[in-house]
Amino acid sequence: MDRVIDRLFFISILFIILFSMHFYSFGRLASLFNIKKNAWFYVLLITLSLSLIIATILCRAYFNPVTKILYIIAACWFGIQFILFSAVLVYEIPRLFLPIKGVIGGTIIVAYVGIMTVASLINAQFVRVKEVEIPSFGKELNAVLLSDLHIGTIWGRSLVQDIVDRTNALKPDVVFITGDIVSGGAALNEDDYAPLSDLEAKTFFVNGNHERYEGVEIMDQLMGKNGIEVLNDKKVDFEGIEIIGIDYIEDGDRVASILDEMELSEDKPTVLLAHAPIDPENENVELILSGHTHAGQIFPFHLVVRSRYKFIKGLYTSGNTKIYVTPGTSTWGPPMRIGSRNEITLLKLR
Repeated sequence: MDRVIDRLFFISILFIILFSMHFYSFGRLASLFNIKKNAWFYVLLITLSLSLIIATILCRAYFNPVTKILYIIAACWFGIQFILFSAVLVYEIPRLFLPIKGVIGGTIIVAYVGIMTVASLINAQFVRVKEVEIPSFGKELNAVLLSDLHIGTIWGRSLVQDIVDRTNALKPDVVFITGDIVSGGAALNEDDYAPLSDLEAKTFFVNGNHERYEGVEIMDQLMGKNGIEVLNDKKVDFEGIEIIGIDYIEDGDRVASILDEMELSEDKPTVLLAHAPIDPENENVELILSGHTHAGQIFPFHLVVRSRYKFIKGLYTSGNTKIYVTPGTSTWGPPMRIGSRNEITLLKLR
């Protein structure tokens, strides 16, 4: 029942956001190009606003090449619409001071959206390896951080295999996966995740919000089948460090309470895995690793992300704790990135 409520809430919010964006951006373009807003105009708005939701439902019920293509088109339109919405918003500023003819302004907006769409689609196809040194950790160790692969609807086994091969090539001592390995859009295909069993280093996983949509128990079992240890509010010792995994949560005070109950070691350095960026301000936690934000994924959505999260991308310091937030190894929804990049993070703990 909780999963159903979560999905319905998410769908409702998504539709409201999408319809509002379409209503504003299409309304402004119609005015710029002197297009009449008749009944068909509003039918188009509602159809486009529902396209991603409908495509997701179809993929969930009948995942096949046809529904996958429909989802990719709808997801790409979602990204294009966000770029268009942002461009129209920005256009409102210069038009207050400059006498820009409507058709010229509209043409500039459409051209900009086209260029940024192509650039974002190309950018999202590449995954870079980023090396990050964590000084004063207290233990020398190389770790790979993965997060937000969102496997299932657009990305499948081939991406997982590529990520696993590139991770093994880095020869890490340990691998951390901080949630949202599943997309939740298409029906779960266990074969997509089979390459995870080829990871050569010990691998630890914590659930993200998309694991909740799919079903935490289902995903925990799937990770276990592939030799990955799931840490749900649990701590383990590994190679002289203490590793703690917190099940998906965004309440720093609750995390702090959980950590207090665990009685963290004062002699071993501690790594905390949490899907969403948090700052529990615990002096015994040397390093927190998170994902979830996608660094905004498509500019300027990072402004929205920044309004909600204190840490959105990169390395931060809070008291005695280092916090690293990865922009994610893949994308959610549209396979597009502007102002962010897919990342495999090689953490050099020193």
